[in-house]
Amino acid sequence: MEINQAKTKYMICGTKKKYVENVFKVKHMTFERVNNFVYLGTLITTDNNTSAKINNRIALTSISYFGLVNIRKAKNINRKYKVIIYKTLMKPVLMYGAETWVLSKADELHLGVFERKILRRIYGPICEGTTWRSRYNKELYHLYDETDLVTTVRITRLRWAG
Repeated sequence: MEINQAKTKYMICGTKKKYVENVFKVKHMTFERVNNFVYLGTLITTDNNTSAKINNRIALTSISYFGLVNIRKAKNINRKYKVIIYKTLMKPVLMYGAETWVLSKADELHLGVFERKILRRIYGPICEGTTWRSRYNKELYHLYDETDLVTTVRITRLRWAG
């Protein structure tokens, strides 16, 4: 087995962390210490911070969302198809690894805000008389007619647990 010194790093996990230098030496090779890394698409942190994982998934979903800006802004594409695009292209990116998430109230709020931001852009504002306003959350979920993201994460966790 050959070890690539430039690509190999190490991380210390656990609650009892002793002071360790930032480099680890084995014979003629030195390895750098890191606090987090991405393994198989999931962010691994020293303290197993779920919020960092969720924020990483939201950032990746935002990248895919803004990569589809031409489709999102197209006037000739029906809202129904834009919702299908959201459910098939963006939601799986966001939900990857959700079976292992332990959601705090702040994480639930963050996921809900992100989902509503996307739904508001899909469904657009509503005209009341001469003024335009953003749709209320209740209106969004009525139009979307699916379970919200937090409930979907909970269902996914229960399905995974058996």
